[in-house]
Amino acid sequence: MNPLDWIRTIYGWLGVDYPKASLCAAIILGATLAGAAWRFAAHVYKSHTETTPAGATVNTTSGPQSPIIPENHGNVTIKDEHGKDGAK
Repeated sequence: MNPLDWIRTIYGWLGVDYPKASLCAAIILGATLAGAAWRFAAHVYKSHTETTPAGATVNTTSGPQSPIIPENHGNVTIKDEHGKDGAK
């Protein structure tokens, strides 16, 4: 059976007596199906583009009990790209 024959048959059962109501029902059904397809596409896109969380972060501490550089009493000097002190 041709799909257009199916549509003609369904319209003959439901739409002839109430053409405006059947049009509204068809619009609501079509919008629902389109919305469901759009949400599914968003779910598929999100699952393919999710990134894994970044690795461990670098934490800094200061003071005499600093575990970073215990031989330096916990003092850390950060230099910029040109070898100058970053502190102002």
